[in-house]
Amino acid sequence: MKHLFTLVTLTLSLSLLNIQTAKAQSTVNLPEGLELGLRIGETQGSSLALDATIPFRGNRLRADLSIFDRFAVSALHDWKFIINENFFWYPGIGAVLDFENDLDIGAVAEFGIEYLLEDTPLTISVDWRPTIMLTGGGFGGKGFGINVRYRF
Repeated sequence: MKHLFTLVTLTLSLSLLNIQTAKAQSTVNLPEGLELGLRIGETQGSSLALDATIPFRGNRLRADLSIFDRFAVSALHDWKFIINENFFWYPGIGAVLDFENDLDIGAVAEFGIEYLLEDTPLTISVDWRPTIMLTGGGFGGKGFGINVRYRF
């Protein structure tokens, strides 16, 4: 009987929490425009990349173009989760093409936090991108970066 009471209480608590979270998320207006900027940090062996995001069904598609130290292209799908009105966290997965020597293909993950500045159309985020190169190398776990983008 004690286990049944605990199970029912836990279920009701989680249901109420879920309802409150859904209400909170429905009142937050996610940015719906293109964002363009820079990613500063480890991006496929480069220290700087052009960064772009496009909203996609409440989440986003993201692309990075590394052209400064080496030439590489990354494309990711990020899922955005609301912490509060201007603060998000996001995981993502995608692919990377590295054209440094030969064509190397890899899989990339992404974990980050993001803040939308209120009085300016700027977004600032910090993330980590572990990468597994499938054709020309192994695992790369150094991919920490800071992103600054302009919201259109």
